Amino acid sequence: MLEIYRSSRIESLAELLGAHLHQQRPASVLAAQTLIVGHLGMKRWLLQFLADQRWPELPRIAANLDMLLPSEWLDTLAQQVLQTEAIAIAPYRRAALRWRIFELLPTLDAAEVAGYLEGEDAARRRFQLADRLAGLYGQYLSIDATGSLPGKGAAHPKHRNTGKGHCGGASSRVSGAAIAASAWSN
Repeated sequence: MLEIYRSSRIESLAELLGAHLHQQRPASVLAAQTLIVGHLGMKRWLLQFLADQRWPELPRIAANLDMLLPSEWLDTLAQQVLQTEAIAIAPYRRAALRWRIFELLPTLDAAEVAGYLEGEDAARRRFQLADRLAGLYGQYLSIDATGSLPGKGAAHPKHRNTGKGHCGGASSRVSGAAIAASAWSN
């Protein structure tokens, strides 16, 4: 059953969620409760908010919560329902895409990226940047109305990059587009 609660105060909604999670605890303490959150910032905030809640005779801890982004939840659901047929999306998952981006980063013709990747801890920085980019691309991964994956066919007009607004400068848009196109085409 789907229940929808509305409020203009996110704290009120989080309090309702906390009460619901407290009342509907799983029988096993090892069973995680799954929540779908809109973005990573919301995940962090909600986890802190739930940890700060005071429940009688319980410590102020929020644990064993499986907080997923919508794309992660849909991917998990597809794997459960379709099993091996859901493998087609595997190269675009964060874990696989991270390493493809990791290999592509040194090939970029971007002074900002090259400067960032220099130094004693270059390998760590390269991995962290690749992981961060893979996570960002994973958040926006979707299949368009024609069934095409990103980078395969025309972009929807609503999502086309017009170059307007601030996205970190033209060079970062080009660098990001180059990484995405290369990573998705392999």
